[in-house]
Amino acid sequence: MPRPQLPADPNALLASSVEPSVTADDVVLLVPTASVPNFAVLDDLLGRAVDAAKRGRLLGPATQPEIVEMREWLCGEVARQGGHEEPTPWVARSDVRSSFRADSAWARIRRELGGSAEPLIATDSTCVIVAVTPSVVQFLGYRDETDLLGRRILVVIPTRFHQAHIAGTTLHATNGRDVLLHQWLTLPVVRADGTEVPVQLHVQPRRLHEDVSVFVARFQLPPADN
Repeated sequence: MPRPQLPADPNALLASSVEPSVTADDVVLLVPTASVPNFAVLDDLLGRAVDAAKRGRLLGPATQPEIVEMREWLCGEVARQGGHEEPTPWVARSDVRSSFRADSAWARIRRELGGSAEPLIATDSTCVIVAVTPSVVQFLGYRDETDLLGRRILVVIPTRFHQAHIAGTTLHATNGRDVLLHQWLTLPVVRADGTEVPVQLHVQPRRLHEDVSVFVARFQLPPADN
């Protein structure tokens, strides 16, 4: 697999981050027959490593949930195709929802950021929405914040940008690449009815109390229709 040449200019990076440019039709992985059972061991090992990291027992960045699902899919495909079954594609999911206890740090962050007068949406280190202000909820066409809280940020990102988003957030977590952070960008967002609208937004990481880090996207919303 060729190493991607990622531009440093934000506009050039965005222009090269849209499907179909970022996804290959097929990726061929040659696995010796004797190695097929090892992928079950690999899947189990990495699964336990992710669980250990969530409990703070490993010094490593949070793993994107989509990367976990892709790893499970990959290891499962090796076993399936090793049994001569037809391949099945992996697709990033946006319909998964996490829940937060009322006494959790995320609940306090939701109250802190969600009450802001600014149009904001905040995610945790795995890109799960943990806070959203009423103006953004209204702009995106949802009933209230509960329609968005706990969902992956992919729900408001057009499908053609999903792969680029997952890759970009993973690169930031692993080596700090931040080409698209700390500056205003014009990007399309997806509303509740599936329509897209371009907005200006500014994303920056913020460390809050109790050593909790979030990514906060500040919107410049267009004037409301009269």
